[in-house]
Amino acid sequence: MTASEARAIVVMDTAAGTYPQITNSDVDAILLRCRVVDSAGRIISDPDWVGTYDLNLACALVFEAKASRVADQVDFSRDGASFRASQRAEGFMQRAKEYRKRRAAGFGFEPDVPEVPS
Repeated sequence: MTASEARAIVVMDTAAGTYPQITNSDVDAILLRCRVVDSAGRIISDPDWVGTYDLNLACALVFEAKASRVADQVDFSRDGASFRASQRAEGFMQRAKEYRKRRAAGFGFEPDVPEVPS
C-alpha cells in the first residue's frame, strides 16, 4: 500500500477534512508513526520494505488530534438552553478508543500505546 493510499483511507474513515480539520500533511505525519513491519518481515528501514501501516492506530491518532483541537471549548447556558461544547472532545476520544480496540483485535494483543487521559 502506498502512503497516498493509506492517507486516503484514514482521511475517509475519520472525516479528517471536517471540523476540526486535520490536513493531509497532518495525516502524513501520523502515518509515519504508524508504519509497521511488512508481510515479508521487512523492517521500515529495509529498502525493500513494502508500505504497511497500522491504519486503526492512524485513525485513533487523528481522532485524538481532533479532540485536542476542541478541548478548550466550554459548556454554557443561554436563554434557557444548554450548550455542551465539551461533548465534541468526548466524542472524538470515544472514536479514538474504538479504533484502538480494533487495533488490539486485529493484532491479537493489547497495544502498548498509552491512551491519552480524557
